[in-house]
Amino acid sequence: MDKDTNCMSFAWKVLRLAKLAVGATNYVGDTARTAPPFCKNVVRGNSTIWGFETLGPRVINWTGLSREDQAIILPTLQTTNDWIVLALAGRPRLGAIPLSVNGSVIAMTTKSKSFRKRQWCQAGDDELAAYDRKVEVWISSRHNIPQNLLDDLEALLNSSSAKDAPRNGTEGVEDIYWAGTEAGLMGIPRFPGLIYATDGSQEKGNMGAGFYRHEGETGGFCKVGREKRAHPLIERNTQRHA
Repeated sequence: MDKDTNCMSFAWKVLRLAKLAVGATNYVGDTARTAPPFCKNVVRGNSTIWGFETLGPRVINWTGLSREDQAIILPTLQTTNDWIVLALAGRPRLGAIPLSVNGSVIAMTTKSKSFRKRQWCQAGDDELAAYDRKVEVWISSRHNIPQNLLDDLEALLNSSSAKDAPRNGTEGVEDIYWAGTEAGLMGIPRFPGLIYATDGSQEKGNMGAGFYRHEGETGGFCKVGREKRAHPLIERNTQRHA
């Protein structure tokens, strides 16, 4: 499925907020290479990618499931209500099963850069893409999700951010996930002191420089000319702390 261009991965910042909206402990969709590590249990069809297969609160990436996987999960959606589904709007792709669940409602339909670029896990790329497809968010009408969380999710889906913002946390299997990254192999997540990272760019005579502080996720940048190149958290936190 990692090579299937019809399967898409949502931005982790979107999945984190969807997880919060329903108090999810489970994620359904994707593969071991692309599933968000901040979920305790990850399954797809009859396969348990990590953790355990349970019927607890779930975030479901409908685009990250094969037709067989979709058929397997549909009956459980009919009998439970503590779930949130992210799906493509409009006509299902060839071979896909339409999302049809009694009592389900579309909480929002939006178009934005809410997908990670295809095959992002092979390049380690945090860039986001829209792929000219609208996104539908389905919920159960029997589940009372706070409106402010749905509003926050819609605002995030409508944002124009060019990059995802994966942060180093401790939920789910994040400790294991980050330990295998370059930063993890260097011992950065467990380092007891302060860590600063700097970055810069130069293009056509224009220069920019930025910094990021690992503890507290703060940072900023300064620029000379029109160019800036920095970690996505630097850009985000500069806007927040300016």
